[in-house]
Amino acid sequence: MADAHDWPSALPAEEDLAAHWGRDCFTASGTGAAGLFTLRDVHDVLCDSRTTSEYVALSTTNHRKVDAVEYTARDESVVERVSGRVIGRLDLDRVEGFLADGASLVLYRVHEFHPEIRRICRLLQSRTGRLAEAVAFLSPPDRGALSLHQDDVDVIVLQTSGCKRWRIFDHFDGQDEPGVVTVPDGVQPEHRLTLTPGDACYMPAGRPHQALSADDWSLHISITAWPVKPMEVLARNLGRILSDLPKVDLYTTWDGAFSDRSALEHAADTAARAMKESPQEWRTPPMKSLATQDRLAGILGVA
Repeated sequence: MADAHDWPSALPAEEDLAAHWGRDCFTASGTGAAGLFTLRDVHDVLCDSRTTSEYVALSTTNHRKVDAVEYTARDESVVERVSGRVIGRLDLDRVEGFLADGASLVLYRVHEFHPEIRRICRLLQSRTGRLAEAVAFLSPPDRGALSLHQDDVDVIVLQTSGCKRWRIFDHFDGQDEPGVVTVPDGVQPEHRLTLTPGDACYMPAGRPHQALSADDWSLHISITAWPVKPMEVLARNLGRILSDLPKVDLYTTWDGAFSDRSALEHAADTAARAMKESPQEWRTPPMKSLATQDRLAGILGVA
């Protein structure tokens, strides 16, 4: 992982970002994000042989999410994921048709295609201890990919091309789930922003927001920092806690009944105390796959 002095210029200053993290929105100008990911880069990702419909989403002018079958190549079998998302080779003619009709484009996990964005994700991950990923949003004039919604992840927006107008609200009481939200009567945005190339904006999780392009095609990157879940903490620590239990046989009968539950209760108490008293444990280590990617890069001699 990089040292502190390697904090990339495309992100807001580290001390400013840390001061606002989880508290309020923060904007920064001239961060170096301009041109970081261009329309040419969008074209290259769409034309990359690795890019399947799993990486791409399209939404129409009325924010209807286009079914992936509608822009997947017809000459091959389509594979369904467990979640129901379609995975297939892109039909670029059909993608082009949707864009020409005013659809917005979303590219997921663009850090897998772009070394500089991958570096930014890794550096943010090293600071926060949270898994960081990048998503690109491209919209035509006066359009946006999503309606007013809120995320359950912290987001840093990097405006790379064109301009986007943002409405950002304080959290609405009673609307706690991620996804589309409804503005209560009489409530006005807490922030109205126009981001130009090179600007950055940080939004804490749970802040309803919407972005619309200005007078031209607009492209921005959202760097998401995923929250750490209690299950992840337990999964990393429970084995260590259980290894400290006395080596005794808890079962003394064939019916599977515990003869002594105190040892298990002690393990549960220890786990709860560890989660309460050790906040430094609430950190997600970097993805193991990064080490594999780095080794492969070394073999191939690429950055």
